[in-house]
Amino acid sequence: MPTAEVCRRYSISSASFYKRPSKLGALEVFDARRLRTHEQENSPLKKLLAEEMLENVVLKDLEFKKGTYTLC
Repeated sequence: MPTAEVCRRYSISSASFYKRPSKLGALEVFDARRLRTHEQENSPLKKLLAEEMLENVVLKDLEFKKGTYTLC
């Protein structure tokens, strides 16, 4: 598929099309290691956040069923 057609289909300029790989292309070794480290650190935090959000939804549901929940 020609570049011009891809750019038209996704509504991007040809400059953006050619610039993107240079910005996001191959990561340097240091960057890849740093990214992996951040992902490992964030994984437990994401799980904790999901648990807290679920607990919050359950508590709001219980309050609503009891009739003590008020909308702000």
